[in-house]
Amino acid sequence: MNKRELFAQLPSVDEMLNQEMIIEALNEYPRNILLEGIRESIEEKRKEIIDLKEDFEKFNLTIDEVVKSTMN
Repeated sequence: MNKRELFAQLPSVDEMLNQEMIIEALNEYPRNILLEGIRESIEEKRKEIIDLKEDFEKFNLTIDEVVKSTMN
């Protein structure tokens, strides 16, 4: 696996909005606040990929991981 493949695994904002945890959060929080959090989480993962020097296979990038980072 290489960085390009990791970038391709990053979820889109639309994919994130279709996750159950995010859908439930939309009942509690304004959509614009959640969108900002989603974008920030995706950008954080993007920066982590950029900073990777090795061990690309060990980098944990799942949509659940990005959802959890959004909700924290």
